[in-house]
This record gives sequence, C-alpha cells and structure tokens, in this order.
Amino acid sequence: MMTQHEPIVLFLSYAHEDEALLRQLETHLGLLKQQGVISIWYDRQIAPGTDWATTIDNRLEQAAIILLLISPDFLASDYCYQVEMRRALQLHRAGQARVIPIVLRPTDWKDAPFAHLQALPTDARAITTWSNQDEAFLDVVKGLRRVIEELPLQTGRRPDLAQPLVWNIPYARNPVFTGREQLLAHLETALQPGKAIALSQPQVQAISGLGGIGKTQIAVEYAYRHRQDYRVILWSRADTHEALVSGYVEIAQLLNLPHDLPQKKERLKGPGIWVLNFYPRGWRQRYEEEMITLLEQHTVTPATTFDLLLGALDAHLDPSYRTADEQDQSVAVDAVLQWFKMQKQWLFILDNADELALVREFLPPTFGGHILLTTRAQAMGKLAKRIEVETMDADAGALLLLRRAGLIEQDALLEAASPSDPALAKEISQELGGLPLALDQAGAYLEETGSGLCDYLQIYQQHQAEMLKKRGGLLTDHPDSVATTWSLSLERVEQKNKAAAELLRLCAYLAPDAIPQEMLLRGASHLGPLLEPVVSDAFLLGQARETLRAYSLMGYDPRTSTLSMHRLTQAVLRESMDESSRKCWAERALRVVYRALPAVEPTKWSQWEQLVMHAQTCVTWIEQEGFHFPEAISLLEQTGQYLIERAHYSEAEVLLVRAYAMSKQELGADHLEIVRNALTLAALYSTQGKYAQAEPLYQRVLEIHMHQLGPNQPDTAISLNTLAALYRNQGKHEQAEPLYQ
Repeated sequence: MMTQHEPIVLFLSYAHEDEALLRQLETHLGLLKQQGVISIWYDRQIAPGTDWATTIDNRLEQAAIILLLISPDFLASDYCYQVEMRRALQLHRAGQARVIPIVLRPTDWKDAPFAHLQALPTDARAITTWSNQDEAFLDVVKGLRRVIEELPLQTGRRPDLAQPLVWNIPYARNPVFTGREQLLAHLETALQPGKAIALSQPQVQAISGLGGIGKTQIAVEYAYRHRQDYRVILWSRADTHEALVSGYVEIAQLLNLPHDLPQKKERLKGPGIWVLNFYPRGWRQRYEEEMITLLEQHTVTPATTFDLLLGALDAHLDPSYRTADEQDQSVAVDAVLQWFKMQKQWLFILDNADELALVREFLPPTFGGHILLTTRAQAMGKLAKRIEVETMDADAGALLLLRRAGLIEQDALLEAASPSDPALAKEISQELGGLPLALDQAGAYLEETGSGLCDYLQIYQQHQAEMLKKRGGLLTDHPDSVATTWSLSLERVEQKNKAAAELLRLCAYLAPDAIPQEMLLRGASHLGPLLEPVVSDAFLLGQARETLRAYSLMGYDPRTSTLSMHRLTQAVLRESMDESSRKCWAERALRVVYRALPAVEPTKWSQWEQLVMHAQTCVTWIEQEGFHFPEAISLLEQTGQYLIERAHYSEAEVLLVRAYAMSKQELGADHLEIVRNALTLAALYSTQGKYAQAEPLYQRVLEIHMHQLGPNQPDTAISLNTLAALYRNQGKHEQAEPLYQ
C-alpha cells in the first residue's frame, strides 16, 4: 500500500545541448511520478519574468536528490560546472541532498570534483554507448529507486514505496555492501521479481559458498532491493530441525494462520473437571487436549473414572500416538506450506540451510513465490539452482576495506582514496584471501585503532608465520585470514578492557546467536572475579559490549537484550586457549546455562526456547572435557525432558542415555539417585513404543527400590505397578499379574 507523503524533489542539472536525453530520462521516471514518489524540476519550468538564478538556487536547496547529467557540454558549461555542480556538492557534503552523476555521453570526467561519487548507469557506462538506450535508462531508474529507498537513513525526506505486508528480515541493510552486482543481477534474472510465475517453474535459488563469504548479506541486500516487488518477505533459520519448526511457527503467527489448540476446557463441567485435575500432572500437561475430548464423549461418574484414566494411558503408550504439542507444531508447518502453495508474490529466505535433505521436508512441491537459500552445500540435486559465491577480487576487496574502515565515503570509489591507499588496500585484500568477513574485521580494527594501512599490513605480516605453520599456506577456502584478524583484534581488546576479553571467551562456549544477558546475570557467581562484577553492573557490561562491538567481534540486539558472535570467532577463540583455559571456560559456560534453566513445564516454554540451544552447546563440552559433576548430569536430564515435551524424541534420547550412564558411573549402579534418570529414560522409550528398551530400566528401578527401601514402601509399590502396566500393554499378562498382586 502507498503511504501518502510529499514527493521527493529531483533537481536535474544539465547542459541544454542534452535536452533530448533529459526528456527521455523524464519519460522513464514517469511511473515514480505517477505514484507520487518523486517530482522533477529543471530550468525549463522557470516562469517568464522570474529571477532565474534565484529560482535555481532555491530549487537546489529544496531538492532531496540532485542529478548531474554528465556530458562534454555539461563539463564545458561555466554555469553547470562552476555554479550548479559546486552548490550541489556542498549540499551533498552537508548531508542535505544526495548527488548522483548520470553519464549521458562519453567524456573524460574521472578528475572532476564529483568523480568519487557512484555514477549511473552501472559501471558509469555512458547511456549513448548502449545498444539499447531504453535498457540504459531502465538501469538508471532502478539505481535511483534504490537510492530513494535509502533516503530515510540519509535525509528523512523519502515517502514510503510500496512495502511488503509482512516482513521479518532480522537484519538491517548493510550500508557498506560492496560488489556482488553480477550475483544480484543473476538472482534478479532467475527470479524475475514482480512478474507472475507458473507453478511448475523452478523458483528455488541457493546462494552457496564457504562460511564468511557473505551469503547472508547477499540475501539481505536482495530482499531490500526488491521489497517493493513482493507482498510478503519471510525469513527463517534453517540450520536445524528445531530452528525450521520454530521459524514456521513464527511465520504462521505472522500470517495469522489457524491454530490447532481450540479452547475446549470451558465446556467441561462437574466430574469432568475433577477427572482432568486428578490426571497425573506430568501427563496432563502433555495430553490435556486428548483428555478433554475423551471426557466430552463420556458420561463421567466416579465409577467410570478409573477406566477412563487407564484407557488414556494405554493410548499414550501407543508408539503411533503424537503429543498435542507435536501436533500443534505440525499443523503450523502444514498451514505455512499450504499458504506457500496458494499465495503468490512472496519471497522466503532460508538462512544457513546446510542440510538440504532436512530443508527438503519443509518445502512445498509447488508454490507461487520465490525461495532463496543460503548454504555451504555444493551439491543441490534437483532441489535448487546453485549460485556460487566466490572470494572478492583485489579491487572489490580493497573497496570494501576502505569503506568499512571509514577511509572513504560509503558510496565512494577507489579513486576517492588517498593516492597510496588503494595499492595498500589491494595488498591487504590479497593477504586476507578476499574473504568479506575478514575484510570487514580488518576494517573494524582500522576504524577503532586509527591505524594506517601500512601499519596494519606490518602487524599482519608479523603474525603470518604462525598462521602459515598452522595451515601450510594461505588458502582461499579456509578462514585463516579471519583467524589472524580476530587475533589482532583480541589483543587490542585485552589491552583496552580485560573483562570484555573474558566475556568474549565465555560466549565462545555458548551458542553463537541470541545469548541472553539475563542468563549471564543469573550465573554471574560462576564467572570469576574479573567478569562477575561486570556482568552484574549494567554500566560496566555496556562498556565491555561497546569494546567488543567496536571490533565487530560481538553483536547486540537491544530489543531482546541478547548478544551474538560469529561461529568462526568462537572457533578461533577456543583454539587460542591452552587446555586449562578451555576447560575453565567450558565449565563456566555450563554452570551459567544450568543456573538459568527453568522448570520443565509449558508455562516456561518461552524461556526454554531462548536457552535450549545454549544447553545443547554445553552438551558438546560435557563430552569433550569429560565433565561428570552433578550440574552437568542435571543439564543433560533437564534438556532431555524439555525435548521430550516438544516431541524431539531422538535428540532427547541421546541426552538421557548419557545422563543415566554418568549417574551410574558417579553414584554406583544401586544408588537411589539414579532412579530418576532411569525412569525418565524408560518413560521416553515407553512413549515411543520401544518396550524392549524400557523394560530393563523399569526392572532395574524395581530392584533398587526392593534392595534399598524394601517391599512395603510406596516407591516400591509404584515401581511394581509401572512395570506391570508395561507388561500389560505388551500383552504379557502372565508377567503382569503377579506384580499387580
């Protein structure tokens, strides 16, 4: 929908000899004029008898965008060159207007005062040299539209272009996005945004390449450039099954798709409420909806209550049974897939889709929109068309470095840099393997420290031997240059703020995304004497965060109060530690996460969703470092219980098996404390119908209770009944009968 605003004023500065080309440009801008997005002014609109010089000056002051229509006649015109152009550049430098050169006819303008500005058409190729001038003008219009979209960040005078009705891209547009124009043009050609498509037409494109190559940034840039071409633009992480399910559930909510949990409880009266409340608490939370349906279909009396409960328990032990929570998630996924199939003019970006077999389950067979993957995978099969992202060449890498370091304007070209800087920047780009992430990190270091390019190159070369020894050479398909850059930045962080360096080391042992500051605060007592007071003080924590963000080593989202790190940064940090330090920080991270884990109950699901990925990361350190202390065992068990509740049975089984084995090893096979671990694992097996695995666990629990407590204790009686129920559900009535007796 178009929001009503005042049109943006475009001032056209031109030589009268080029008026015919100006008129063609005005024609191609006609749609933006019709939409009320822009208005165009040039000197032919001056009324007779008006002071033309004053009018032109006033119109320049009012313009948001000033187009310099470059030609030999423009450069030869004293008024165009000496008056209009100079005033336009003053307004540009003051941030009051945006100046864009439009190259109409070939001429030597590389030494002109505006040579540092990005010109149109693409590559500053003069319009009259194009074989099809309509294509040249279209290229100019597209470039101007992108500039107009960015104007809120620059002038605040831009009206909204047509925006997607739904948009959940989690990243802001990158102001120093550099290069990749051929890739973006390829995407535009392949997807043809804004045009109707046939359902049989393949519309899955995969941006593929190594980590740190800029895949996500390309996807984000495409979304921003073409947001006016789609009604809906959606985003989801795709690195795990859980992330995909969570992403689809969020999308279902954004699209207001139907939910599968009708509120039936209000219809239950009298004995029905009593039975529901009598139902065992842990089961009730998981199977409440089925119980409500069951109770609605029967006349509930005290005499029928026990039979109803036993019947429901039988159903729960059926391996074909699916929990209400799993059904709910499945319905959300199905609803989104159906929406993709029925609707048109949408874009869906699946980020970090490295496991394509996993992603395939979440794609509809036919659909009316566009799907864009970012992935490290090479082989696509028939799933998608692969677009390979390669490292940057020396020129593009140097330009990105200079822009990121703030040594030239964000839209300037290499020619705008100091005479010696381009060659040095190209050398650094080559040293860093042309990897965008490495160049971004190097730019952050230069910007923060104020170092020169020559100084940076010398520092890098001092560290090169260690890196070459590690890999045997600088290869473009491995992020050694990233590791080197981060090592330099970490040294600087250590000098400026030691607590910030410790915060970085702690976060290296957590999941890379969405690290809650609240979690760190709760576990502050486990963080050591240097980091504990910083995490506990908002001001000191802000200072540490600021130090890290200055080097792009850590991100911060103020909306959610969460930190983030690139996974490669984490790997570099862990590798840089000695064995003792690695063990120390892994244990600290584990204790912090464990301290924050809430009870395993539905009212805490939102908290668990924030913490589960960090708990799962800590599982790695339990295995790697051989942790066996009680908090490690409890973290395994609680995380496993949560995964059961969310129907992720295979993931839960791995954790619970490990927790049970560790408990036996630490406490002994006959200790009462291992009963809880055994029962949790046995219940998981029973829920899945894996009775053969559940039976020995229930038998072991009974043996421990008989030996430790005796036959007449309540816990022993419960163990007898539990094992008997398992036999009964397998039809082993002869084995069940003596246990019931």
